[in-house]
Amino acid sequence: ERYAKRKTKLHARLPDCMSNEINIGDYIEIKECRPISKIIHFVVVGKVNSREDTSRKPLGVLDKGEEK
Repeated sequence: ERYAKRKTKLHARLPDCMSNEINIGDYIEIKECRPISKIIHFVVVGKVNSREDTSRKPLGVLDKGEEK
């Protein structure tokens, strides 16, 4: 079978209280709300993962104590 991946870009408002903890590339949780402007209909609720959490190790690199 074939599987399709979909990615959607949404415009969301980032509240001032969360602007210090969320960076570009972070995975965030959003929630639909009333229309804030012409294109913004979502608001950021929280952060799911940071950019550092999603990084992968290169192939062949082992942690201490790991064996092949």
